[in-house]
Amino acid sequence: MVTGLLLVPWFEEGTEYMGVNALEVYRQGQGPDAELWLKGNLLVGEAIHTVNIQLPVAPFLIEGIHPRDLPAIRDHIGSSDNRIETLLADLTQWMQRCRFSELEQ
Repeated sequence: MVTGLLLVPWFEEGTEYMGVNALEVYRQGQGPDAELWLKGNLLVGEAIHTVNIQLPVAPFLIEGIHPRDLPAIRDHIGSSDNRIETLLADLTQWMQRCRFSELEQ
């Protein structure tokens, strides 16, 4: 079993495509609101089972962090209390309680 956390969408600082800075455009309001994606992958036999839980990022932010400042969100969540570790642990425990089946051929 593998679990992970992603900040979606994500744009690197200073990256441009066809003269457009995607992060700057995002900061100006284009695109969907940021989410935290908890992902879990479990291999059973030859079948990979994937769980994807998408949570709005706003409840994880403190005052002063703009919800479209992706680098600030990443830095805050990476250095914040153990809420993220708790979320990943909860996902792992939930997946351990599930009954997954193998592929039938």
